[in-house]
Amino acid sequence: KRVEFKVGHGKVAILESNRQRKDGSLVNVSIFAYPIMLGSVMHGIYAIYVDITEHKRSEKKLNYIATHDSLTGLPNRVYFENRLTLEVELSQRNNQKFALLYVDLNDFKKVNDELGHAVGDALLKQVAGRFTELLRKSDVVARIGGDEFVLLLPETSKEKEIHKIVKKFFKAFEEPFVVQDHKIYVNLSIGGVIFPDDGTDIVT
Repeated sequence: KRVEFKVGHGKVAILESNRQRKDGSLVNVSIFAYPIMLGSVMHGIYAIYVDITEHKRSEKKLNYIATHDSLTGLPNRVYFENRLTLEVELSQRNNQKFALLYVDLNDFKKVNDELGHAVGDALLKQVAGRFTELLRKSDVVARIGGDEFVLLLPETSKEKEIHKIVKKFFKAFEEPFVVQDHKIYVNLSIGGVIFPDDGTDIVT
């Protein structure tokens, strides 16, 4: 309908869409639609379909690389800051609060120094997995530094809720990680804030 409306007014319509192949699979296409004119009267539409499936796949892959940590697969600082900006806007619009947790792995440098960076990297992957298991679907965890993580908790608005979540994390990390036959215990340092009680802008 959008194509017909635009072409019906004598304009060339360019848009992207999904189309179904004969085998039922979907293909991403770019559509170029032109009016067929006889004098001042439009008698039809001439459309060119270009398969852009591979282009879309590459675009999606590049976007993922740009917004996710290559080691753990978690969102990176770029993704997190964009999501946090959106969360601030939603919070201000709907008068709702949310919480942030800053998590640091204590003495992580010692793991790299004593067991090697390969073990350290493998440990970070397991830590990221444990974080993900502990969070709700609405929560976001991002790796923003070597052993630094930030958690966005949209549905958390009270200090006692933060204490409950932090307690759950400490309990979960009492269980050691096993990496290349090494049993490694990870201690966490966690700080929590509530927006807008503890600051009204992202930097704060």
